[in-house]
Amino acid sequence: MLENYTTRKDSIMKEEKILQVKNVSKKYKNEVALEDVSFNLTSGKVVGLVGPNGAGKSTIMKIICGLISNYTGQVLLNGKDVRKIKSNKKEIGCLIESPGFYPESTGLENMKFAAKLSGNYSKNQIDEYAKKLNLTKDLKKKAKNYSLGMKQKLGICMALLGKPQVLILDEPTNGLDPSATPAVREIIKYAAQTLGMAVLVSSHILSELEIVCDEIVFIKKGHVLEENNIREERQLPKYVIETDQLKETETELKKLGFNAKIIENHLEVDIKEEELQKVLPQLISKGIFVKGMYHKKEKLEEKYNKVMGA
Repeated sequence: MLENYTTRKDSIMKEEKILQVKNVSKKYKNEVALEDVSFNLTSGKVVGLVGPNGAGKSTIMKIICGLISNYTGQVLLNGKDVRKIKSNKKEIGCLIESPGFYPESTGLENMKFAAKLSGNYSKNQIDEYAKKLNLTKDLKKKAKNYSLGMKQKLGICMALLGKPQVLILDEPTNGLDPSATPAVREIIKYAAQTLGMAVLVSSHILSELEIVCDEIVFIKKGHVLEENNIREERQLPKYVIETDQLKETETELKKLGFNAKIIENHLEVDIKEEELQKVLPQLISKGIFVKGMYHKKEKLEEKYNKVMGA
């Protein structure tokens, strides 16, 4: 266990590309579901797959998990085509659309079965994941008596068992009441940051993705429109500067090496707060009067609307 943990921890530090989706296309009869889709999943990072209904999100997830094999292009796990990988150990854990389990069996029995199938049975894992998702007291109930939210949490636990390298979650908060959502959010972060998994998650709740994701892949009508590293964007704040001398301010900021742009009646600049404090006296020395400034962070919903053309 110590050796596995050390290896996984090292891989987080290196941020290795665990899974590569390369030029994947898929058709259903005459309908194009995916066309030339490419992106990567990296150990220790959470990637959000975002798009409207029918964009191809579930299709690409099914392809990654091996549920669909007749497509063009490649999905490579550690450099090997997933269609050709034969292993007695689960490398990809997934929860797509709705969790599958034996309804007459208890939650615990379902988790034990999933753990044994993963090739890495561990009672400690079962206890750990059930506790993190507040499912422990319900494990002795038959799965058929679970609510939709409980079934969803059971499905997430089963996907995590065996500590796969890649975790795929399609709408993981579906059916959960608001009080249960933070636990799912935290276990997604735990899977990436502590266990070193490469995580791909889709959700229509953009505010949740904004919290847990490092990167976002925007997809529409089977095409990847844009990829954004929102982790880097969080580290580089955007400030709004209000002044009557917009053009002069933009010119001076660009001379100083900052990305500045006039938006309607104000100016936006990518700059850190401590840098801004140093820049202000320089602007004033050029005769520029700054009426006000404030931090602006573009929400994922705003970015989604821009990318999707909504």
